[in-house]
Amino acid sequence: MKKRLELFAGIFFILIIALVIVVAIKSRQENKKFLSEGIRVIATINSLEVSGTRKNKSYTMTVSMFTEGEKKTIKSDAAGKTKITIKIDSIMDNALSKVVTIGKYQSVTISITNTTYSKYKRGDVVEVVYLKEEPKNVKMVEEID
Repeated sequence: MKKRLELFAGIFFILIIALVIVVAIKSRQENKKFLSEGIRVIATINSLEVSGTRKNKSYTMTVSMFTEGEKKTIKSDAAGKTKITIKIDSIMDNALSKVVTIGKYQSVTISITNTTYSKYKRGDVVEVVYLKEEPKNVKMVEEID
């Protein structure tokens, strides 16, 4: 009976270790996706919160930000224009195509580490990243970089 209990405890321990490894790998893959495909914007810290027990604290930060809007492409009509005018229009079109419109304003709560919680205060500005398809899923760049 004692050997079965030891075997069961060993198997349970191995399963817990495997679960921790899987979660860590998934988290790392998600962070890589945020860094490679995510949209970086500046956000303002609205509040910093601590919850949980004295031994098991949880830290969050509420930030406000604008999502990035769609880039507008402007092309001038070249009909009936001189080469110089077409060239000037082309230069202006390129300059204006770099303009990004502001998207939606949103406020989101982000899970953060104790170190980040201690580093910032309300009103500070931070760089955050989100995926275009999930603008409410936001992470701090410094925590995943």
